[in-house]
Amino acid sequence: KTNNNQYLSNYYYLLARANDSVLSSLYFDSCRYVLPKLPEAKLQNFQYHAYIVDYFLKNNQLDSALFHCKKAEEISALINDDEVNCHYLGCYESYYLAKEDYKNVWKHRKMVDSVESNYFTSNTKIVLDSIDKRRIFAEKDEKIYSYENRQRVYLVVIISILLILIVIYISGRRLNKKNKELQESNESRDRLFSIISHDLRAVVFSIKDLSKSESNIDKIRNASNSLLLEFDSLLHWSAKHLDNLEYNPKIIDVNEKIDEILSLSSFQSNLKNIEVEICFKEEFVVYADENMFKVILRNIINNAIKYSEPERKIRVMAAEENGTFSLSIKDSGFGFSHKYTNKGLGLGLELCKDFLNINNGELIIESSTSGSVVTILFPIEESN
Repeated sequence: KTNNNQYLSNYYYLLARANDSVLSSLYFDSCRYVLPKLPEAKLQNFQYHAYIVDYFLKNNQLDSALFHCKKAEEISALINDDEVNCHYLGCYESYYLAKEDYKNVWKHRKMVDSVESNYFTSNTKIVLDSIDKRRIFAEKDEKIYSYENRQRVYLVVIISILLILIVIYISGRRLNKKNKELQESNESRDRLFSIISHDLRAVVFSIKDLSKSESNIDKIRNASNSLLLEFDSLLHWSAKHLDNLEYNPKIIDVNEKIDEILSLSSFQSNLKNIEVEICFKEEFVVYADENMFKVILRNIINNAIKYSEPERKIRVMAAEENGTFSLSIKDSGFGFSHKYTNKGLGLGLELCKDFLNINNGELIIESSTSGSVVTILFPIEESN
């Protein structure tokens, strides 16, 4: 009876595999009804669970398919046959392919390959079956590769878009920075022209008045020197903004440069009857670029003269401490906050700050309504 039931069960699940869904369901039910119970008819029980997996997958009943995959796996452990193991692993592979879980598809594919390698060379039938399976696997591979290629394309597109956005963002920031620098340069240029026209006009008119008398030759010479100083400031400003500024630091005799600048500024101080008092006798040196040092010193002294009341005194003080030279110029004007709104001081102060930074120096301003003290700091020797 057991043998007859085994044959009947084989007959029913063969019919089930050969017919449509409705008839397949009936034949599988009949197979299950006549199928001997375990531990008898192990192979027939395994085949029932393994073949019905395809039926449930075709009808998209994935939970039922997984249940019979597990049943087939349990029975395969009782049979201990490589072909049976390949069969239930193939059931898992088909199940995960239906779920589009390609990671587990690859996992069970490798397990099938590993088991098949144990018996391919000893069984011709298995080799032929394997060829057929490889054909099926190739079709599955195509789906997997197509899926993975789509994922790669999506990833490349996303990364490309991100890179383009980053490039656009960086380019926009650079463009905004350049536009801001250009705007600041244009504003500085307009201020410079206003300052130069204001100061040059005053000097030119002074020369014109002095030229009426031959006794004013020395004054005209001093006024001409003052005019040259204005052009010199313009030249340095242009060099700074055109990136053509040369920096050649060396040891400079401070006393000599102060005398030189005061001599060139004597025309302006004499016009207002301002006395410039040197409040030190020591000899000092600094390590800086000579042209920049002269521009800084000239701007500070000229501003002190320009914004001091007539018949007042300007004091020049100097000291040296811990390798740093300090030069202070005290005027008797209206204080820095008031002076800053006047023409000429803003750009000159900006130029001084830039040159001091280049020479590792520092600018300190102390201001009150009774005047200002402007101090510049320089190293006295080359720093490490």
